[in-house]
Amino acid sequence: MEWWETVGGVKTDLTADAVNYFMKLFSSYSSPDELFHKFSCDGITCIPSLFFLPRKLSLCLTRKLFDVFLSHVTTVAHNKKGKHLTLHKLTRDEEFIIQYIGGYILQKLTKRCINPREIDLLSCLTDYSNETTNSSLISALNNNNYGHLTVPAKSLVKLLMYVESVFRKQDIKEHIMESCMSSLSVCNIKDIFENLVFDECLQKLCMKICKFYVKIRCYQKANHLNSVLHVTSDQNVSLRKSLK
Repeated sequence: MEWWETVGGVKTDLTADAVNYFMKLFSSYSSPDELFHKFSCDGITCIPSLFFLPRKLSLCLTRKLFDVFLSHVTTVAHNKKGKHLTLHKLTRDEEFIIQYIGGYILQKLTKRCINPREIDLLSCLTDYSNETTNSSLISALNNNNYGHLTVPAKSLVKLLMYVESVFRKQDIKEHIMESCMSSLSVCNIKDIFENLVFDECLQKLCMKICKFYVKIRCYQKANHLNSVLHVTSDQNVSLRKSLK
């Protein structure tokens, strides 16, 4: 938490719950009013217990940290003014499918992950609000007793929509995986996650997620070509490998 040190705190002041609290709060940020309403409520209920500090000092440093975060958001918004990430035009159903794939990727990576920082980031990229659109694929499958499905945060869905845009430009080439990964812009990915500190760990996680998504799309493309060309099972395996 570089920002914590910026406002005069030290890392040993923070409990593990404090780090999770700030990451989840900042990743779901929507407006200054909402942020400071949250501060007013949590200042009574939970903020003091997040630090190894006296109550008054913990509230003072938290308020300063919020100010630093808002300054960062304002700077990012100013730098992005007039600049927009260009995404491939997708239908609503295609966006729902990408959202579903995003949830699948989160679920798989969370089960395999052993890095505490990466686990925290995966949690930040998960939407726990249960406010999915009723017509979405995730909502439909949840309603049909398929069990609870993981819902990705909007920022992760936007990342995968960006990867999908790149994939559609590269899918006529050989070695799609290599072509797609080399075509992804770290700057564009960083802009998508403007509410998170884009450190080395987050960058590596984003690239891991992107690679996972492209791998799924290569598999889908191979199956589609298999059905069109009526290739044998062995040929299908070879085709999937060549697409990667």
